[in-house]
Amino acid sequence: MRCIAFLFTASAVLLSGCGAASTSCVRPLVPALPPEAAQPCPPLPPIADPSMGALAIADGEAVAAYAECQRRHAAAVAAYEASRAAINGEKR
Repeated sequence: MRCIAFLFTASAVLLSGCGAASTSCVRPLVPALPPEAAQPCPPLPPIADPSMGALAIADGEAVAAYAECQRRHAAAVAAYEASRAAINGEKR
C-alpha cells in the first residue's frame, strides 16, 4: 500500500509541471544598427592636380568608387533593417 501511495504522489508531483507549461516564445531582439555602420560614405577628397588629364582620371575613379560605396551601404542598411524588423516583429 505504501508503494502505491508513493507512486501516486510521485506521479502527481511529476505531472503537475505539465499543467503550468508556458506556450509563450521568447524572440531575440536585434539591436538597432550602430550609428557608425549606418553613416553614409565619406566625402570625396579634393583633387590636388588641376591638370585636365588628372581631373578626368580622378573624376572617373571617384564617381565609380562613390557609386559602389553608396550601393553597398544602402544594401547593407536595408538588409539589416529588414532582418531586424522581421525578428523583432515590427511593422515596416
